[in-house]
Amino acid sequence: SGAEAAVRAFLRRYDAVIHFRCFPHFDSASIYPLAAFSMYAALPPSMAVKEDLRFIIVSGPLGEPCSAAARALGSYLQRRFPQAEVVQKFGSAPEGKMSEDLSDGADEEFDFALQVYAPVLFRSPSSFSLWAALARNEDQLVITAVNPPKLAHYGWRWPSANFGRNWRWVEVSLLTREVV
Repeated sequence: SGAEAAVRAFLRRYDAVIHFRCFPHFDSASIYPLAAFSMYAALPPSMAVKEDLRFIIVSGPLGEPCSAAARALGSYLQRRFPQAEVVQKFGSAPEGKMSEDLSDGADEEFDFALQVYAPVLFRSPSSFSLWAALARNEDQLVITAVNPPKLAHYGWRWPSANFGRNWRWVEVSLLTREVV
């Protein structure tokens, strides 16, 4: 398919890919809540100071509430890591539409490969980033929020798991309607 070669040509040594899963939009019962921005403080200090640090926010098309949240995340990252470049790789979708329903396939393949091969992956509670994270080599860091117990009825029956020494589980709030 060429996705691996394209991604390897695109990625830099100090890239951190952020899988930004945002649907339903801040629903209190959401199975895809956003992790609090404090999760990004888990970036290793040696990488956080690099002049060529780049964050790549990966998402499918977003509705307005999630687009606003993604812009806020970009602003937060620029304030916290002023030397970093922030690249937003997502489109727009009508509110209430799932990005998967609007996709053409090639973008998802590239986005999946970005998550597999990036030096650092910040993953969201979603199966898309879970499979990409599990496909990574053990020398590639995965930073993920602990799954909240209230999501157990959606299939997230484990708060954390031992998927290897490269996984770091971070205790942060998840942004639901109650938190926002």
